[in-house]
Amino acid sequence: MLDCGTSVEHPGPAAEKPGPALTEAHVEALIEARAKVLVREELESYVTQHSKGAGEEIPLEIQQAVHTDMLHLMDIQDRMPGVDGRKSSWSLPDPLEPSAPHRQALDGTRVFNPKWWREASADVNREYISTIVKVVQQNTATKHKLPPALAQKTGLIRSAALVYFKTLKRTYIADHEEDAARKRQRKMLEDKMHMRCHRRADNLRLGFDALRKLFGKARTVGLEQAVCTPCQSDEASTDGEATHDEREELRAKARVGQRALEVRTPAWRSRKLTILYVILAVLSRFVRERASLTEPKPKLPVRKRRGHGQGGDEEELVPSSDDSDTEEMRAQYLAKIRDAVKDWSTINVHANQRHERFRGPPANSRQELRVSRKNPIYKEYISSKWASTSTERSQLYDKALSCPSTFTIFDLDFPEGLIPEDDLGWLGDEEDEDGESESLISGAASGSGGGGAL
Repeated sequence: MLDCGTSVEHPGPAAEKPGPALTEAHVEALIEARAKVLVREELESYVTQHSKGAGEEIPLEIQQAVHTDMLHLMDIQDRMPGVDGRKSSWSLPDPLEPSAPHRQALDGTRVFNPKWWREASADVNREYISTIVKVVQQNTATKHKLPPALAQKTGLIRSAALVYFKTLKRTYIADHEEDAARKRQRKMLEDKMHMRCHRRADNLRLGFDALRKLFGKARTVGLEQAVCTPCQSDEASTDGEATHDEREELRAKARVGQRALEVRTPAWRSRKLTILYVILAVLSRFVRERASLTEPKPKLPVRKRRGHGQGGDEEELVPSSDDSDTEEMRAQYLAKIRDAVKDWSTINVHANQRHERFRGPPANSRQELRVSRKNPIYKEYISSKWASTSTERSQLYDKALSCPSTFTIFDLDFPEGLIPEDDLGWLGDEEDEDGESESLISGAASGSGGGGAL
């Protein structure tokens, strides 16, 4: 029984022991860690949005303003001349020593020396990015003439600064680290190869209307899909896997100069696709030469957007021909092309191209498929002979989808007289893989020599 007159004391919560005091270094580390997380999240969000086509794209005006001010705040004025095939580039400042004072421009403005080996969230880099945002907005009316609506988009300006910082950082590291320099050189070569393939595909597309004029739309269904960048030959100016003497022998055989590009035909590409490309190259040259007499430059067919489906949301070339030609008109057009072709030795040497070209040695032929999300590689594009050389290639061939049943482009029989002599000889030298050659074009299965290549 409790004594009501006696007070009972309940023990309160145990007193917390004071933790270790935070030093200034600890606070700075915490701030930097948190800032690093925020910057990474913002950058990842930007990359994710734009890789999926979502979100708001950074307008070109903002990009240009950000690039200009980022260089100005490092006191960079002139580009360094390019060396070893590189384009001219900016000479980026080295990071300052920890005890070194900040640099200043002539007008007293602080000039930044980013820490290129650190993330964008590092102290100096973070301050640099924040200053860029303010400077761009301050210079809106006087220097950049950005529309007021764009100048208020702080997030887009910051995102543009982060992206350009990463670009400059890669440049600086590649200038000061051998491994990064090798990676940059390899990437530059890959980009150059890709752009050359892209231009080759665009050149073939100039022959689309001419092909339809010869055969009609109904017999050329699938033409747009068949002409894609991944299926184009590489163009190179290095020896590659071949010896220098091998390349020089083929260059001399093709009767081209030292600046000529070596065409490295994909070994995996089917004969029927190669012949289609040769025909289109002939028609493209014919169109260019006729256009040069009447207008400065022939135009590619009009492009429209294709909806989601196999190949994704991509552009599709739309023929401008109305398909109203009669058989007599087609025959007359064919006669004009034949008349032009008989004076050509090869599609690869003519006045409308910047570089001559020659067929490279087999050692340099491209062996592996380049898979593309936008451009499916159908079974008809792949050589059955190439597929039979290994189990892995055979499996790739078996797994490849056949082209849609609506395609008629590979059922065409091309008439004689459409291919120059050297290119016809090159096709004749190529081993017939499935008896295709006779059904695709007469005369292509015989003949020899030739510097032609595609």
